Amino acid sequence: GILAAPQELYYLRKTLGAELKIITPSIRLEEKSENDDQKRYLTPRKARDLGADYIVVGRPIIEAKDPLKAAEFILGEIKNDPPRF
Repeated sequence: GILAAPQELYYLRKTLGAELKIITPSIRLEEKSENDDQKRYLTPRKARDLGADYIVVGRPIIEAKDPLKAAEFILGEIKNDPPRF
């Protein structure tokens, strides 16, 4: 497997196929914090749709008022629709 930035997901998945596992950091929710330094990010659903097998989510959960609710929201966003890749 590899660790890949969000913007490279589509190209890597298309070029390398489904066998390779891709881990993607820089996952943010639609309501991104103004204090966030990440410029290149994707939402959980978009990362999944572009071919991420695993996502790394830190700040959207850690900095949430209710971390459990934030994690459940992210899981719901990934599970509710089938991948579009």
